[in-house]
Amino acid sequence: MSNNNIPAGSVRRIWQIGGMSCAACAAAVEKAVRKLDGISDASVNLITEKLTLVSGRDVAAEDVVKAVQKAGFTAELLSEEHPEEQPPAPAAGDNAAKHIQMLFAVGGMSCAACSAAVEKAVGKVPGVAKASVNLIMERLTV
Repeated sequence: MSNNNIPAGSVRRIWQIGGMSCAACAAAVEKAVRKLDGISDASVNLITEKLTLVSGRDVAAEDVVKAVQKAGFTAELLSEEHPEEQPPAPAAGDNAAKHIQMLFAVGGMSCAACSAAVEKAVGKVPGVAKASVNLIMERLTV
């Protein structure tokens, strides 16, 4: 999820999760943090051992750590992103509007076939010149 997709008044936090060894572990972490008030999205990547949360700014980091620990794992906050002001839309006929690069976080991919499917689907969207997925970083560049 890019900053532009974070609802106003929300924050996107990336956490390093320790102690997971299987999909059930990842699901347990997601379930534990989704129980917290103010969480609008939670996604765990077992391969990178990262939890991505989108929540209201009033959700305390300590509460997330406690929920993860209660599920039997460790959590360390790696980054925090807040939505930024949107730049004004370019005027019609402005050359700057012809080529814009966007970066998206994409969760749920587990292999090269997944990333290829995302690239193929996004590449078919009208106006997209190129779509490139970094599977390890879970990033889509358009």
